[in-house]
Amino acid sequence: MSAEAPHDHLAGAVHEVTIGVFGPKVAVRQLMQVGQPLADSGVRFIAGIMGDPAESAEQFERLADRVHVAVLPGPWHHDQFRTLGPPVPSIAVPLTAESLYVGLLRAQRAGVDIERVSIDSMTRADVAEAYEELGLSDRQVEVMPYDFCARPADYHDFHRSHHTGGRTMLALTTFFEVLRELEADDVPVARMRPTRQTVRRTLSTALLLARGSRLHDNQIAMVAVQLPPTGDGTPEGPSNYWFQELALSVHRFLLDEVRRIGAILRPRSDSRFMITTTRGGLEEITGGLTTAPFLARCRAELGIDLRIGVGLGTTAQEAERQALTGVDIAATPAAHGHAALVDGPGGHRLLPPAGPEATPITADDRAVEVLRTLVAARRGGRSTGTARLQRTADLIVGVDDVAGILDVTPRSARRIAKTLVEAGLAWPTTPLRSPSGGRPRQQFRLLAEKLTTTEAPVRGEESNDRAG
Repeated sequence: MSAEAPHDHLAGAVHEVTIGVFGPKVAVRQLMQVGQPLADSGVRFIAGIMGDPAESAEQFERLADRVHVAVLPGPWHHDQFRTLGPPVPSIAVPLTAESLYVGLLRAQRAGVDIERVSIDSMTRADVAEAYEELGLSDRQVEVMPYDFCARPADYHDFHRSHHTGGRTMLALTTFFEVLRELEADDVPVARMRPTRQTVRRTLSTALLLARGSRLHDNQIAMVAVQLPPTGDGTPEGPSNYWFQELALSVHRFLLDEVRRIGAILRPRSDSRFMITTTRGGLEEITGGLTTAPFLARCRAELGIDLRIGVGLGTTAQEAERQALTGVDIAATPAAHGHAALVDGPGGHRLLPPAGPEATPITADDRAVEVLRTLVAARRGGRSTGTARLQRTADLIVGVDDVAGILDVTPRSARRIAKTLVEAGLAWPTTPLRSPSGGRPRQQFRLLAEKLTTTEAPVRGEESNDRAG
C-alpha cells in the first residue's frame, strides 16, 4: 500500500475530516472520483494503494494517524486491512444485488449466456433471488461465497476450473487480482463493481463515522495532579523550600510527559497541577482509559506517589470539576494508590499504574541503611515511623553533617548524598551561600517516610511504635 499525495479538492479549504481510501489503484481512483462532491462538506481524501501485505502494513502506519476513517473497496480488502490493527473506524463498500444486475446486463450485451456464468463473493441465496427477479434460471450458475479464510488464488481456481470444464462462459469476480490472473489465462472475465449509488452511500456512512470519531476524540479531558502531603506537618508553600523543589521537579516531569500528546499543563496551586487535553490524547497516555497516567513513571523517576484524578466532559468546566473529584477519591485509602477516573455524576473507576514501573521504587539495602542512620542521628535515635516525624529542619543535612554522622571524608559524604538522591531517598535543596563568599553549600532533605515503604521496620522499632 503506497501513499499517494493527499487529494485536496478545494484549494485552501478547511478540512473537517480526512477519509483514507485504501485498496487497489483502480478502485481507489473510482472511490475518490465518486466522493469528490463531499469536498464541499470539508472532506479531504488520502489515498493508500494496497499491494504487498508487508508493504501495506508499513505504508499504513504512516497514514493511520492522518485519517479519521478508512474506506475499503470490498469485504476481502477490508478484512486484510483490519488485520493491521488500525486505530480508526473503517467500512467496506458492500457487494449488493445492483452490482450483480449491472454485471449481468453488460455480459448479456456482449453476447454471453448469463445463465452459464461463475460468480464469486455472493451467497447462493442472493444469486438465486436475483435470477428469480430477472426471470432467469440459476441451475447452471456456479457460486463461491466470500470466505475470510479463502485467498484470491482460491477464487481464481474456482472460476478457471468451471470454464475449463465447459460449464461456464464467463467469470464474474470482485477481485482485481483474480481479474488479472484469469485474463492472463484467456478465461473470459468481468469485474462486478459497486454502483456509484452504493459508493456514495458508503462514503456518506464513512463521513458520519469520521465525525462521530472526531466528536469522541475531541471530548474535553482534564487530569488533576496533586502532590503527596509532606507527612511531617510542614507547610506547603513558598516558605518551605524543600516543598518548592519537589513541586518544580514534578512540574518538569509533567511537562515532558504531556509534550508528546500536545496537552496543556498549568499549575493550580503550590501543590496541584491541571492538564488539559482531549479524550483522544487521554486515551494515548492511559492505554485506552485502562491504566493511570504518570503514576508509574513518577514513582520510578522521582520516588513519589502522585494523587491523580481524571475527568471527562463536554465542557472544560465539567471535565475540571470531575478531575478534582477524582483527586479526592484517589487520596482515600480505598484507592490503593490508583488514579480515579470520573465520567459523569455519581460514577468513577480506579485506574492502576501500568507496566513494570508500577512496582514501588525500592532502594538497595545499603542506601536504606545509610538513610536510617542519618535520620536516627538527626532525631537523637528516635523511631523513624511516620507517626514520629519531627520538624522538616531535622531532616535537612549538608555534606558536613553526613560526613560527621557517618565518619567519612567530605568527598565520600558528597558521593553518599548523591546516591541517596538517585535512589529516591533524599531531595536536593537550594545551595546555601557561604558567609565567606566561597562555594555555596549543597543541602539535602532526607525522605524519612521512605523507610516505611522500602523495608519493614526492625523489631525494636516495631515494639516502640506499638508502645507509642
